[in-house]
Amino acid sequence: MEKINRPRKIIEAIKDIEKSPLSINQYFKEKDVPFSYTTYYNYKKTIKEEGIEGLSDKRSKGNNSKFTNEIKSYVKGFLENRGYIKSTEVQNKIKKEFKVEISIRSINRFRQQNNLTHFQGDNNSWDESGASEVVIALALQTGLVDIISDFIYRQVENKKRTKQFQDSVLLKKDHLNHRSKGKFTSSYNQLQIVRESRFKSIEEKVDNKKFDSMEIFKLSPESIIRYCIALLSLPIVTSNGRSGSVNNVRGNALKYLCGFNYKASTLDKHIRE
Repeated sequence: MEKINRPRKIIEAIKDIEKSPLSINQYFKEKDVPFSYTTYYNYKKTIKEEGIEGLSDKRSKGNNSKFTNEIKSYVKGFLENRGYIKSTEVQNKIKKEFKVEISIRSINRFRQQNNLTHFQGDNNSWDESGASEVVIALALQTGLVDIISDFIYRQVENKKRTKQFQDSVLLKKDHLNHRSKGKFTSSYNQLQIVRESRFKSIEEKVDNKKFDSMEIFKLSPESIIRYCIALLSLPIVTSNGRSGSVNNVRGNALKYLCGFNYKASTLDKHIRE
C-alpha cells in the first residue's frame, strides 16, 4: 500500500509547498517535508518529463535495481557543478536521502556515462578561481582598492556630521530583555514591530537606526582597506563560489591576503552595513 500511495503523497506535498505563502527555502526550514529541498526540484523535473508515472517505484515491476531513475536524477543534479566530490561522498548522500546503498562501482559507471567524473586531484583542485587573482592584482596595482576604501571612509565621515547621526547617538537600545549578549534572540525576531518592519525599505528603517552602534562607523581607513581586499579575495578563498563559506582551511588564506583572518559572519555583517 505504501508503494501505491507514494506518488500521491509526493504530489500532495508538492501542492502544499506551492500553495504556501512561504518561500520554498523557508518552507523546508519550518515544515516537516517527507523529502529534501534538492529532491523537490528533482521531483518537479521528473513530473515535467515523465508525468506522475515517473514518481512510481519501478522496482515492484521487475526492475530490482536500487539505482532508480529518481536517484540518478538526484545524483546528476547534485554533481553537475560539483564534479570534484568523491564517489564515497555521493554514496553517503544517496544513503542519507533515499535509505539505500549504491555501490561505488555503480556510481563511478554512472558518472562516466554522464561526464560527471571527478576532477584530477579531487578536492585539491581548488586552484580554479576564475582568474580572480588577476583582478585582485590589478585592483591593488592600479589603486582601485584605495579608491573604493577611501570613498567608503569619506561617506562614513560625512554621515557622522549629519544631524540624523547626531540624533541617533541619543537613541536607547530597544527591547533589551529580548537580546542576549548583543545578539537578537528568537523572541526578539517574533516581536510584532520587528516582523512588520522586516520587509520595509532601507529608507524607512534608517529613521530610527542607532548608527553609532554599527561597526563600520568605528573602522579606521586601514581596516576598511583590509575589508575591501578580503571581499575582493572571496573568489579565491571560496574557490569561485564552490565553497559557501570562508570558515574553512582555504579561507584561512585571508590572513595573508588582507592581514586578518575574517570569518563569514564578520564579512556578512560588514557587507550588510
